[in-house]
Amino acid sequence: MIQAIAKNITRTLVKQNIIEFDDYSVYLFGMEMIVLAFSEVILLLMLGLVLGKILEVFVFLVCFAVLRSYAGGVHLNSALMCLTLFTTLAFFAVYSVSITPMHPVVVLIECLLSLILVFRYAPIQSPNRPLSSSEINVFEKKSRQVALLFSIILIAASLFNKYTLELSIIGSHALLFESITLFPFLNKKVGVSNETGFRSGSKNG
Repeated sequence: MIQAIAKNITRTLVKQNIIEFDDYSVYLFGMEMIVLAFSEVILLLMLGLVLGKILEVFVFLVCFAVLRSYAGGVHLNSALMCLTLFTTLAFFAVYSVSITPMHPVVVLIECLLSLILVFRYAPIQSPNRPLSSSEINVFEKKSRQVALLFSIILIAASLFNKYTLELSIIGSHALLFESITLFPFLNKKVGVSNETGFRSGSKNG
């Protein structure tokens, strides 16, 4: 469904001559990411409202999504799989607090592990959107800055009271989950589909 919505929007942009047909695959990937991100935000916020844990879900969403926007990570075969995995991780992060030792050391350890992985592997390129050497340098710097900033905030917040410690653990879970997706063995290159919905060489197909 997400791919279908993205394709319809991108095809419309091509037919209206807003974008070039030669750039279709690039814009299609970008549109899929936009639709997917919008779907993730809406779904998670609805989940937070239903469960009465809107702030907890919001903390996970911010920490995971902001770091991922710079660091990248594994891309599954379909947007639906990505959405399902993201929602599952958020649900697990929020409810695993009840079985996680409530101690700032947990936040410290998870943040340190996240920093090690980010500094070692980020950024991970998408097979649909390769980065230039200059872009790699920019994303590498930004991903490290984001991971370090979030780590400092979460570690500091974990020292205030029980509730901020709980939120910090959820945030450190989010950083760690995203950082794990940077492992090279999870990021084997996936072939990019050439399907566009148009006949090759024609904008009017």
